Amino acid sequence: MDLQKIATNFPNGEVPELLKKFYQFPGTIAFDDTETERYIHISDPEEWKYNLEAIINSNVMAEFIPFYYNGIHETYCFWNIREGEELVNQPVVRISKQQHHSVVAGNLRDFFSVHCLALDIKISFVLVDSAYCVKMGWDSYVKDPYSSFDKERCERIGNDYAENHPDFLPYRKWLIEEMGIAPAEDPVKIVADAYNELPNVIEHIRSKGGFKAETMY
Repeated sequence: MDLQKIATNFPNGEVPELLKKFYQFPGTIAFDDTETERYIHISDPEEWKYNLEAIINSNVMAEFIPFYYNGIHETYCFWNIREGEELVNQPVVRISKQQHHSVVAGNLRDFFSVHCLALDIKISFVLVDSAYCVKMGWDSYVKDPYSSFDKERCERIGNDYAENHPDFLPYRKWLIEEMGIAPAEDPVKIVADAYNELPNVIEHIRSKGGFKAETMY
């Protein structure tokens, strides 16, 4: 992984230490399946920037600092919204070519703790979809993220990924041993707290005329 190339993407050319470790992981194993590659960094800054620029305009680009693209339309970014905070303490959002955008965690450590369970997209999708249903008055479609992703289901999804995609096991081990991050005990709370406490990222971008193509929500 070319850290010098990656560094040009970050303010002052400084890559946060947690991300340096994240970017090193793919070089430690040979990937056995493409599904795992969706959750473990394999892309580069050109791909991050290209996919982000396809969705948002230059007038909001500076607010979003991409650090990862998962190959299935999702670009993960720091949302540089907390004045004076270090980058790793800024919220993590996903900006999607499928036009489903959401805050997924309040900071980078929380993001990784949910991401390694393959749950961040799933939980945030329910939250955004529920908010859209409320907005449209479709009460019968509103979902509670805790009822959709109770503890047993979260454990099942995480375990299924580990069982069916063996690359997840060394990845989680790497997170614990090299990055000091354990899988989240309550992933729904992490995603829901970020979603409920922070501004609505869709409305924020829309209010600034920031979308190149109108988002579905």
